[in-house]
Parts: sequence; structure tokens; C-alpha cells
Amino acid sequence: MKELLTSTALFILVLSGCAPTPTPDISRIDPCAPDVLTRIAPAVAKGAVPACDKIPTTEPPANTSGVTLTAADVLCKDTGGNIGEYVFCKIPNAHCSYQPGEMGSPTFCNDEPYPNHAFTLIVWREDWSDLDGKCIYVDGVISAYDGKPQITATGRGQVLECK
Repeated sequence: MKELLTSTALFILVLSGCAPTPTPDISRIDPCAPDVLTRIAPAVAKGAVPACDKIPTTEPPANTSGVTLTAADVLCKDTGGNIGEYVFCKIPNAHCSYQPGEMGSPTFCNDEPYPNHAFTLIVWREDWSDLDGKCIYVDGVISAYDGKPQITATGRGQVLECK
């Protein structure tokens, strides 16, 4: 009976959109890279990421994937090999479309026009179509949908406009 109640509660959380989200692994991001320091300042303050002056200069932080995850170097379309990992990437020209008539009222921001896209940023119940045509940086955990990488954003703080 206890297992049934636990399973039912988890099912209700998932359906309501309140399922726990994975904690991003920000240990592999270079906090001294351009545009990254301001995004992870709270994590630096909490000690989760070392401040720039605390990083050893003799060797870079450990990076098991071989990819340096800074927005200047990583295009979101190239993150398919990082499923389940936290990334900070760039969409040079976002193609954003708000779909209020669809279930969950999503906004899809693709790197190329649908259906020729290779990456999608998705946000539920919010209109982010103002990002259409803009260069944006995105951070979050990479998942896959129909074999293509995507990030599901939970807040506007996961997106920065490129300068």
C-alpha cells in the first residue's frame, strides 16, 4: 500500500509539472570564461564553483568529455553528446515560436527553422517569442527528444542575449 501511495504521489507530481529537476553539474564550466562568471556568481558565492583566483593555473579543471563548455565555443546544436550533462551553449540565430493552443503552451526556440533544426530550447506556459531572431546563450541540462538535443528552461535566468 505504501508503494502504491508513493507511486501515485510521484505520478501526480510529474503530471502537474512539479517533478524535481536534476541539479546541474556546474563543476565542468570554466567560471573565468567570458559571460560565464556573471551567470554562476551565486554558485561561486556558495563555494560550489571556485572563484577565478582560486583555480590552479598549472592544470585546467577536470573535463571528462573533452569539450570545454563555454558559450563562446559550444553551439547548442553540437551538444548531442552531452545528454544528461549541464551545458552553457549558444544559438546564433534563435527561431522562436510560442504555441498557446498546444498543451502546456510551449515556446520552442530552435537553432534552425522547424523541421530542419538540430537543437531546441523549450519553455512551458510562457511566451518567449521575443527571442526570435536573436543570438542567445542558454544553460541547462541536455535531454533528447526525437534524437535531437534540447534544454527545458524553467526560468528566464537560463537565457542571455549575445552581445
